[in-house]
Amino acid sequence: MTTETLHPFERSGLGVGPFRLLYVASFPAPSMAEQNPEAYNNALRALPRDVPLGSCDHCGMCLMHNFVCQSSDGKKFVVGSDCAHKLGDKSLGDKVKVEVLRRQRMERRAKAEAARVARRAKWLIDNADKVKAQEEARAKAAEAAKVAAQAVTEKWAFVLPVLDAQNGNFCSSIAQGIRDGIAPRGRAVEIVGSIYAKSAGRSGSKAYEVAILEFESKIEPDGDFT
Repeated sequence: MTTETLHPFERSGLGVGPFRLLYVASFPAPSMAEQNPEAYNNALRALPRDVPLGSCDHCGMCLMHNFVCQSSDGKKFVVGSDCAHKLGDKSLGDKVKVEVLRRQRMERRAKAEAARVARRAKWLIDNADKVKAQEEARAKAAEAAKVAAQAVTEKWAFVLPVLDAQNGNFCSSIAQGIRDGIAPRGRAVEIVGSIYAKSAGRSGSKAYEVAILEFESKIEPDGDFT
């Protein structure tokens, strides 16, 4: 075989054709080292070690994206996308083209995300006082809600033993709501009052009437019996 008929990879001593693309290994973007050093170092450590990366074995150019190929006689080597496209091996060039486009898309998304994070960081710095005030307001609101819920639970705790002793979804749902700080409302108040009073005596009895009055006195003005 003459030199003219040799595949360019073969002339470079990269093995015997045909050649195939194994994978692409890309170094992390330098900007990542500034924004997230830990992620940058992790990305470096995750790079494959089965072949030296960083320069094209065909032309010597420094590489960010390393296209790792293999010859038919098992030799692995690295080329850049430009060299792969210029070699006239359509099957290899098509794979490289697809991978280049995929990597470009990933880089665009990474840059867009980095820009979004940077904008967010700047906004937080520029609006630090406003953010702090909002966080304090949310904390106060959360504490107020917690206190209010606890007050509801304490206020209605007297009916929990009666509700827990009943069967059925209604009583268990009302009891759980009270424990979560949610008071019964509307018709549910009347029903709970009746259940509570019946635990003291049958409907219409003196014990029942006394229990109803006791119930109303404990939950007013939350009760609505109209």
